[in-house]
Amino acid sequence: RGGESPAMARIRTLVNRLVPVGASLDELLDAVAAQVGRPVRVRDAELDQSTSGVWVRTADADWIVVRATNAERRLHVIGHEVGHIVLGHDDQLARSHYDDPRERDAELFGTLLVQRMRRARLGSASAALR
Repeated sequence: RGGESPAMARIRTLVNRLVPVGASLDELLDAVAAQVGRPVRVRDAELDQSTSGVWVRTADADWIVVRATNAERRLHVIGHEVGHIVLGHDDQLARSHYDDPRERDAELFGTLLVQRMRRARLGSASAALR
């Protein structure tokens, strides 16, 4: 993609390798778990109003804790936290402070991931369109 920054190109490549177009949330969590070698689970919880989500690493799993919200927003928050995991960030960041470059990268990751997941998969009829 012409004109893309190196960071954008790198994150887009990671997203594209992680899940197919139209992936479900379960497919996403399974793909991340396979990549990091440990389960990735999501839990809804009441969080401070300034925090949409947080990633917590425990001894046996990675947990993404999300403040309950509408389905689209929830998916974006999960995508952002998955970004932290895939990008190798530590789990001490809260999704409310965007002055940190890791937060900006995770936000970009989440945005690109949701766009990819929301695109419709083309079935066998797509061959006629090639």
